[in-house]
Amino acid sequence: MTPANSEPTGSNWSEAAIDKWRTIEALDLTPVAQTLRAEFRQRQAKPALSGEELERQVARLEHDYRQYLFLRWKYPSITLGPNFSIDAAWRAHIANTPIYREHSEKVFHQYFDRRPEEDLSNISFAEYYYRANKLRNLSQQEFRESLEERFPWMAADLKIAGNE
Repeated sequence: MTPANSEPTGSNWSEAAIDKWRTIEALDLTPVAQTLRAEFRQRQAKPALSGEELERQVARLEHDYRQYLFLRWKYPSITLGPNFSIDAAWRAHIANTPIYREHSEKVFHQYFDRRPEEDLSNISFAEYYYRANKLRNLSQQEFRESLEERFPWMAADLKIAGNE
C-alpha cells in the first residue's frame, strides 16, 4: 500500500534516487508486517481495532519504514533516529536477521547497523522531538507528505516541544 503522493516526483529526485526508491518499494517486508500485526494485537487496548483498521495501520507503518530507509540512504551523514513507530518496524526487521541482511545489501550495499545513539531508550525527550522534527521535515521535502495530517498527535507533540 503506497500512497500516490509518495511516488517519485521526477523533478527533484535523481535517477539514482528513483532507482533506490523502487528497490526499497520492492523489498518483501511480509515478515516485518507479520511481527507488527502480532505486536499490535498483543498491545491493543479495548476495544480492539477492527481487522481492516489493523491492516491499514500496519500498511501505513510499513510504508513509513520504507520512507525512513530511503531517507537514511539519501542522507547518510545525518543522525536521523526513528520515531517510536518506525523504531518498532526497524526492530521487527532486524529480528529476521537473514532477510534484514539481504535487504541491507540491496539498499545500502552493506549491513545497515543500528547504532547505540539511535536507540530511543538512550535519548532525552528533547532529543527525540528534535529528531522527530528533522524526520518530519525531510519526509515533507522528499515525499511531499504532511506527517501532521497523518499523525495529529505528532503535531501536538512538536508544538509542546517548541519545534514548530
